[in-house]
Amino acid sequence: MAKNIACTGKSADRETMMDYSDITVVNRDISVPIPDKGDDSDLVAGIIEQPIVYPITDNENVVEEPVYIEISGMKIDSEGYVTEILSGAPDGVLAFPTDIRCKGIRSDVFERSDSSLKNETEEVYIPANIVHMDDGLFDCLENVDFIQVAKENPAYYSEFGILYHADGSLACMPQARICK
Repeated sequence: MAKNIACTGKSADRETMMDYSDITVVNRDISVPIPDKGDDSDLVAGIIEQPIVYPITDNENVVEEPVYIEISGMKIDSEGYVTEILSGAPDGVLAFPTDIRCKGIRSDVFERSDSSLKNETEEVYIPANIVHMDDGLFDCLENVDFIQVAKENPAYYSEFGILYHADGSLACMPQARICK
């Protein structure tokens, strides 16, 4: 004859309960047998524990955290845009990643980056994969006097260090060349 235990809403120690193979949990006329405590190592063999990540909520809506990757010392968002520059500009040259996963530069990239970057950058290199930048993006870089674009870039080109759109319109005049 099986022993019965009523569900009262109080928590019970699973290990203690599992020591009794003949216990049946009764809840509103429904009996559910509790299985015998046994060796379940074969059930979990090969399973790698992963941390559980819960979405951030604002009590009503699920708020997704942006996903970033780091390429060449720059933070790239899930859409392929540079959002932050994590490393400086070695020798005064700021070179954007040549990785094809990177396709543009966010307009607030310099606001999110180390403020010393604005002063130490003298030259900017834009590879062929960077095909989207907002006009005036480099206006906060007062010491930049030369912008170079890879010849294979379909959206931009440079002549004499000045940045142009592929259609020939001016994209950026380096700030160090502007008389103040």
